[in-house]
Amino acid sequence: MRPDSRLTDDCRTSLVRATAQCPDLDTLSRLAYCFIRLVRNRGGARPEIWINEAINSPFPPISGFAAGLYGDHGAVFAGRTANWL
Repeated sequence: MRPDSRLTDDCRTSLVRATAQCPDLDTLSRLAYCFIRLVRNRGGARPEIWINEAINSPFPPISGFAAGLYGDHGAVFAGRTANWL
């Protein structure tokens, strides 16, 4: 997914319309954008908030992925705080 700043006006408008008409798409889009921010920024909101929301989502692939992250919390924390070259 592209950051909002890299979407064309047409794409942004289409996404807004689609998510307004489909609550599942809205939830999935929000989860995806929040995860991207967590990974790219390695700061900000704590991953536990995203993990809990994703585990309780109606999307088995997302909830399964989030459950795996929850199960390996130590590695997730280390990955967010380690200095990468």
